[in-house]
Amino acid sequence: MPLKFHYELDVECDERTIRTFLLSERFIQSHKGLITRDKKAYKNFVRILINIYNTRHGAGKMTVEKIKKKLEKLEFVSDKKWLEEKIERLGKE
Repeated sequence: MPLKFHYELDVECDERTIRTFLLSERFIQSHKGLITRDKKAYKNFVRILINIYNTRHGAGKMTVEKIKKKLEKLEFVSDKKWLEEKIERLGKE
């Protein structure tokens, strides 16, 4: 949830937000209480979120279409519907 807040509230690209995303990804990976499937789902969520965030702020090399295709290929993704909504909105901007 806090990662979504960062995404929604940042008006400009903020290096601290990217660091927060990456630290969250590391925490998920090292968390021993999560099963492998959940780890993959959360990690994939963060990876796609970073791509969307960078593209939204003109800092990424990926296009909206590439992100969309990447998301479609993933088997496990946490809150996929929310990510799809953000991609759609990004495509209309």
